[in-house]
Parts: sequence; structure tokens; C-alpha cells
Amino acid sequence: MKITAAILLFLLYACGGGGQMQQKNAMEDDGMVKVTQPSWYDLETEDEQYWFVYGEGASRDKNVAYDEAKANASGEMVSMLEQNIEQMVTNMRDRAGTGDNEQILKSTSTIFRSVSSKVVSGLQVVQREPYIDKKSGQYTYYVMMKLPKKSIKEKFTQALRNEEALYTKFKEKQMLDELDKQIDKFEAKKKEN
Repeated sequence: MKITAAILLFLLYACGGGGQMQQKNAMEDDGMVKVTQPSWYDLETEDEQYWFVYGEGASRDKNVAYDEAKANASGEMVSMLEQNIEQMVTNMRDRAGTGDNEQILKSTSTIFRSVSSKVVSGLQVVQREPYIDKKSGQYTYYVMMKLPKKSIKEKFTQALRNEEALYTKFKEKQMLDELDKQIDKFEAKKKEN
């Protein structure tokens, strides 16, 4: 009787544990593992030589997901550049006392387009990792890309040099307009006297 009870307890214990194990495996087989992104994804990465950006892409085609992830990272870099260039131009306008002149704004837009298109082509993939949702068959790709800060500075400096003639022309026109105003004021005072 004791042997029968021991065998029954053993069987109940063995069957119970197996059921839990099967349930756990079924949960893992039904879809993605609970981790939704790599541990390195979206970390605040400080580096003196590089800027880092992250991108995510999803598609049933693995290559399309990867391309989308890279495109999203490139978009993040362009957004970062836009903010930095806007700040630099604002500082330049403040120092030069030019205000919100349309010519400067057009020049800024030209510089930004020129720099951003060149910069995006210089991005390098540092890390990449695909995940697949087994239920839907959809891939999710994560990428981490880097860009040398020196490269951005060089490209921005070159773009400014290319636009320098436009800026110089603008400053000359602004000075001539100011001179005309001063002459008009002088002539008006002369007529009053």
C-alpha cells in the first residue's frame, strides 16, 4: 500500500510538472520572446569621436525590415543635424545682427540639405539584430549606426564656404540699405534746417 501511494504521488508530481513545462514551451512557440529589443538599443551613448543613432524597421521581408531600420536611423541623424544647424544659424544671426532675413533662411535650408545628404551617406552600421514574430512571420530589425563628428564638421564647414559668397552678398546689400537709410535721414534733416 505504501508503495502504491508512493508511485501515485510520483506520477502526479511528474505529470503536473510536465504540464507546466509544456505550457511554457507553448507560450514561447506562439510568438516572440518577451524581449522586444536588444539591450544596446536606444542607449545614451557618449563618445567624443562619434554620434550614434538607432533605427527600427518591421516587415515580413527581412531585407525590407533591415533597410527600413537603417532609413529610420538616418532620419534620426538628419533630425539631430537639423536641430544643431538651426541653433548654429540662430547664434550666427544673433552675432551678425541680421534678424530673420529671408536670404539667411534660404541659405540655411540649402546648407542643411547639402550637409544632411552627404552625412547620411557616411553612416556606418555598428550593430544590428533581427527578431521574428513566429505567429505573423514579421521581422523586426534593430540597428545602431555611427557617424564621425569630424566628418559632420568638415561637411558643414565646406557647405558654409560654398554659401559664403551668398552670405557676403547679403551683408553687402544690408550695409548698402543701411547707408541709404542714413543718407535719407541726413537729407531729411537738411531740408528741415
